[in-house]
Amino acid sequence: MTDRYQVTGAEGEFEPGSNEQVLRNRVGIQSPDDMADLELGLLAQFYDEVLFDRFPDRQLLVQDLKSWHHLWLGNVYSWAGQERSVNMVKSGFMFAAAGQISRLLDEFEVRYLMRLGTSQARLHRSDSRRTFRPLRPDGPAGRRGHGRQRRRPQRASLMWAKRSEGWRSFCSS
Repeated sequence: MTDRYQVTGAEGEFEPGSNEQVLRNRVGIQSPDDMADLELGLLAQFYDEVLFDRFPDRQLLVQDLKSWHHLWLGNVYSWAGQERSVNMVKSGFMFAAAGQISRLLDEFEVRYLMRLGTSQARLHRSDSRRTFRPLRPDGPAGRRGHGRQRRRPQRASLMWAKRSEGWRSFCSS
């Protein structure tokens, strides 16, 4: 497991058949590449849903980050959105000790999120919109045929999908 996470504890259980390469997940993915594809696809949907459409018009809190993590990966991992309760190591680098996570999140909220303020959060949001938003076909550049139009996922795609539909259905729609 050179580049895979090493985790101890209940959150560190591996998906059966994954050769200890993929954490236990709700969709039964065993391949690290498939899991990376799923997480990346869900992240793109998350950006569209939260950062562009439902970004809060108020002070950001650590609870927002937790709920966003759950929105992003809650259909994949049962522990998504919760404070980590296990220690993690990747390629010899030890992440913050699980016992320190709560204190570190509190400190992060006070030192960074509260300093950001709502006006700065809105500015970052609008910057992200300009940087990452696809060109609209009815906009001036779209009418000229410039740029690549990206298909916008349906809102329901981040909601729970039946396992029988397969994990790829999370990223399609």
